[in-house]
Amino acid sequence: MAQSQFVLNRKPTYIQEEAYQELRDLSRFYQNLTEDIVRAKNRLHKVLQVTFPELENLLSTPTGEQYWNLVTAFPCKYMVLELSSDELSNVIRNSTSKRISNKRVTYLADKLTELAHKSYCAVKKTSPMIEEVRYYAQELLRLSERRQVVLDNMVDLAQPLPEYDILLSIPGIAETTAISLIGELGDIRWFQSANQMNAFIGIDLRHYESGNFLAKEHITKRGNPYARKILFKCIHNIASASHTNPCHIADFYEKRKRQSQVTSTKPHTIASIHRLIRTMYYLITHNKLYDYASTQKSIKLVMPYYSNTLCLKRLDKVLFFCVLLSLLSSEKKGTITDIWLLYSRWFCFKPLAHLTNGRKKLTQMNSLSVFVKSILQ
Repeated sequence: MAQSQFVLNRKPTYIQEEAYQELRDLSRFYQNLTEDIVRAKNRLHKVLQVTFPELENLLSTPTGEQYWNLVTAFPCKYMVLELSSDELSNVIRNSTSKRISNKRVTYLADKLTELAHKSYCAVKKTSPMIEEVRYYAQELLRLSERRQVVLDNMVDLAQPLPEYDILLSIPGIAETTAISLIGELGDIRWFQSANQMNAFIGIDLRHYESGNFLAKEHITKRGNPYARKILFKCIHNIASASHTNPCHIADFYEKRKRQSQVTSTKPHTIASIHRLIRTMYYLITHNKLYDYASTQKSIKLVMPYYSNTLCLKRLDKVLFFCVLLSLLSSEKKGTITDIWLLYSRWFCFKPLAHLTNGRKKLTQMNSLSVFVKSILQ
C-alpha cells in the first residue's frame, strides 16, 4: 500500500475538525429527544382524554411549560373544584417562569373553573391514570429542558464555524436548522460536487430501463435519513418565509407547483432540495453570504439569425416555435426526426429512442443548445 502510493498518487483523505463530529453526535441526540417528546405528547393526549379532556382548550396551544405544569397540578376536574379562587390563581401564576398579569391570571382561573364544571371524568379520583397523566407531563418538562441544554451546546460549537453565518443568511433557515444541517452534513468542503451531496443525502434518482420499458424514476433514499428529513422540512420553511424574505428556491418551488398537474408536492420538494444543496455548496465553498438580488440577474437569451450559438434553457413555447421555423427555413432543413428530438428534449425530457432511427446518441447530449447548433450548422 505504501509503495503503490508513489505510483498511483492517491489523494489524501480529508479530515474534518472534531467540532463537526461533536455537532453530529449532539444533532442525533437532539433528534432523539424530539422523537421522545412527540411520543410523550401523544401518550399524554391519549390519557388526558379519559381524565380531563377539556383542559386542552385552556390555552391556545396544548404544549409548553405552563400547560404541562397545569396538567401536573390538575390531572382531573376534582383538583380544580377543591381549590378556592385565590389558591387557583396562585397555582396558575406559579405555572410559568414568565411574567403574567393579574388580568391574565383571573381569566385563566375563571376559564379553568368553567371547563371543570363542564367536564365529566371517566375515572375515579384514586385511579392510576391520574398518576400516569402527571408522569407524562413531568416527563415532557424534563425532556424539553434537556433538549434546550443540548441546543445551547450545539450553538456554542457551531458559532465559530464559517458556514454558520452563511446558512443563516438563507431566508427560512433559522438557528436550529442551521446547526442541525452542519451537524448532519459535516464540513461540506470535502464533497467534490453538489451531486455527491445528493447521493450522501439519498435524493439521487434511481434509473431503470429495459428494452422499450422505462421505469418511473424515484429517489434512492440511501445515505443520511436525518439530513434528508431536515432538508425536506427546510423547503417548507423557506416557502413560508418567502412572503417577507424572498428566496429563489421558494420561487422555484411555487413555479413547479403552478405548472404541475399532480396534487402531490413531494416531487417539487425534492427538486427544491437539490437546488438548495447546490446553493449551499456554492456559498460555503466560495465563502459568500446569500443575496437574493444576485440570483435574479436576467439571463440574456440570444436567438441567432445567422449565428451558430443558441441558448435554449429557459425559453418558452413561443421561442420554441421560433426555433422550429428557423429549422424549417434554414438551408439544411431539419427532418421530422430532428424536430421530434427537439420537441421531446424540450418538453418531455424523455425522447422515444425508437423514433430516432439510430440517432439515439443525439439524445444523450448535455444540453439542447448543442443539439440545435449541430442541426443549424
